[in-house]
Amino acid sequence: MQGDLQSPYRKMEPVEDIDIEKLVSMTNQYTGADIAALCKKARRFVLKACSA
Repeated sequence: MQGDLQSPYRKMEPVEDIDIEKLVSMTNQYTGADIAALCKKARRFVLKACSA
């Protein structure tokens, strides 16, 4: 599964503080759509926090 998480981001600069193994274990039963939705929610949360 780790390859599934890394594949879409292979052209992006790596972030040192992200533990891919931990992320994989936390999202073991997630589909690609689940992870995409989670990322969109996280992005909205950060944008809202930055604009406040």
